[in-house]
Amino acid sequence: YGLKVQDLDEEPEYEEIPGDECVLMPGNFCLATSVERIEVPNDLAGYIEGRSSIGRVGLFIQNAGYFDPGFRGQATLELYNASPNPLRIKAGRRICQFVFIQLTSPSENPYHGKYLDQEGATGSRIHQDREVSG
Repeated sequence: YGLKVQDLDEEPEYEEIPGDECVLMPGNFCLATSVERIEVPNDLAGYIEGRSSIGRVGLFIQNAGYFDPGFRGQATLELYNASPNPLRIKAGRRICQFVFIQLTSPSENPYHGKYLDQEGATGSRIHQDREVSG
């Protein structure tokens, strides 16, 4: 089939798309980044939710958009084109929203994970998971 198998124990490879826009073909996936830098206080958590208008053209945004208390950095957005048409996505377009969740008490163990202080569209670091990397 000519398919490449991605071993989750190895660092994935990504191709950077230069410029301020990309055309996402039907059935394709890409990583993007928020313009904003997010700093989640220890008494909040949050998640990314796609805008309804964006979902109605077939663009699915993220499948892992939870932000722990203490997270800081830019949000990496996982984009998938579920429509039958190519979609042109320009930098700065509002495609999602950040939703905050008030905790009943501040976190005693704020986020210190592998994506802390990430900048830009950050690829998967699943190969760094403890159960894999020891």
